[in-house]
Amino acid sequence: MLLKSALKFLVIEDNTGDFILVKTYLIELIPAAIITQNKYIAEAEASLKTIQFDLIFLDLTLPDSEGSNNVENVIKLAADIPVIVLTGLNDKQVGIESLKLGAMDYLVKYEVNQATLLKSIIYSIERKKSSKNLRLSEEKYRYLFNKNPESIFIWDAASFKILDVNETAINTYGYSRDEFLKMKLQYLIPESENVLIQQAQLKELLEAGNNTKDSTWLQRKKNGDIMYIRFSLHTIDYDNQQAILAMGSDVTEKFMLEKQLAAEQKVKQQEITAAVITAQENERTELANELHDNINQLLTTSRLFIEGAIAEEALRDKLLADSKSYLVTAIAEIRKLSKTLLPPSLGEIGLQDALNDLVESVRKTNKINIVMEWNNYTENIPSDILKLSIYRIVQENLNNTIKHAAAANVYITVSQTNDSIVLTFKDDGIGFNINQKKDGVGLQNIAARARLHNGKMELITSPGEGCKLVITFPI
Repeated sequence: MLLKSALKFLVIEDNTGDFILVKTYLIELIPAAIITQNKYIAEAEASLKTIQFDLIFLDLTLPDSEGSNNVENVIKLAADIPVIVLTGLNDKQVGIESLKLGAMDYLVKYEVNQATLLKSIIYSIERKKSSKNLRLSEEKYRYLFNKNPESIFIWDAASFKILDVNETAINTYGYSRDEFLKMKLQYLIPESENVLIQQAQLKELLEAGNNTKDSTWLQRKKNGDIMYIRFSLHTIDYDNQQAILAMGSDVTEKFMLEKQLAAEQKVKQQEITAAVITAQENERTELANELHDNINQLLTTSRLFIEGAIAEEALRDKLLADSKSYLVTAIAEIRKLSKTLLPPSLGEIGLQDALNDLVESVRKTNKINIVMEWNNYTENIPSDILKLSIYRIVQENLNNTIKHAAAANVYITVSQTNDSIVLTFKDDGIGFNINQKKDGVGLQNIAARARLHNGKMELITSPGEGCKLVITFPI
């Protein structure tokens, strides 16, 4: 007995004697079997629409069809139902051919017995299950292959001929599947590129055995557009031949953005360098003017008094006293100039004392009111380099304000939180159009110092509205 549960059999046989023989064996093997006889293909088509059979027996010679036509028609109607072909002695070769058409097995009628019938039923049902599972697996693979968001190619390892391609590649490149399958890898590479480089990479991959390799290649679409594709290359066995599976993502936008960013960074670096050089030249010019117009005049006057004292004995004491006075003034000016140029020893006196001292010196020499505030500032938190940058930013902004802002009041605040130091510099001056002066040397110096410490700079100003600069430094 094959199974205790009932199986449904369809026997397409016009010979009553042959049908009774098959039916008898089936009942002996499976007492609960349900057996339906059809004498024509047309009848079988109607039965298959209403009953879900487990197996079909098909005679090769029927009134409305015979031979291979029988098999083709019934296989098409049967779908996933296994078909066993029943042949006469003279149709043995046709039975063999029916296996190629999709039949699971064939039996010679006059050789049928319980053993051969049982074996054929079990074999056909199990083989059909395996065939169905394989087909579903292939369909699943094909679906995953075609619907993969990456372009997938399979190349012959020797000739680089395209063996297979998915729908994403077809949509991305613009070629049809038939066009792809007539191409080699080289055709997709722009003429400006060296094809040998890609071939060398693939050969290197093959020589390494079962391996993978990632590489970005320039690729050409059907319309001539150029794109950058990031390929992940794998060696595989494809239809018993060595091949390369390539999964590619279009990274053109990312590549162009990176290229643009690199160009912008280069331009920005050039601007910073130019700003630094300009600042250095301006500093040298100011130093030269200070030495020439102020200190040099003081020393020249002192020299003239000394020369007069040498020549005029009667006025010697007065002239030497005047000369001394000018020398003392010159020394004070040099000390003040040195203090401006040299960075303060922030590690010794701290940022708070250094800025308070800077503000006080500006108050003495300029008619401008400066309010300095400190909120929760802790001297040991920021590094000495950050302190010096904050000091130079305040110094630069004070100089800019004095020279250009025509401000009566300046408000400077240094505030500290758990994760940042915020420097706020505000004046009530004339302000300016930020779109016209955003590339000023002073602002570039300040921005460069802020970027050095990953600081975020915000400038708020407009004509007649004063100026507010806020820089946040992470700590």
